[in-house]
Amino acid sequence: MEIEGKTALVTGAAHRLGRAIAIGLAEQGCDVAVHYHASQDQASSTTAEICSKGVRAVSLQADLSTSTGVRLLFDQLDRQFSRLDILVNSAA
Repeated sequence: MEIEGKTALVTGAAHRLGRAIAIGLAEQGCDVAVHYHASQDQASSTTAEICSKGVRAVSLQADLSTSTGVRLLFDQLDRQFSRLDILVNSAA
């Protein structure tokens, strides 16, 4: 499946498995929204690494344990990207 040029949201992408998935998507040409809850420094590092691959990346903070947090995440995503093609739920 061709994913170059697609936009992906990876929850829990600041570190561990979510980070690896986000970077892998970027290596395939995806723009990536890097979700984090409390790991802002790690999310910034992940975002910088993704951007170094020549694609667009943004860090988005949200607490996904509440419906308000989920709405906030998607509101932020809507402001940053015009579409969402791939969603990876990797938040702990």
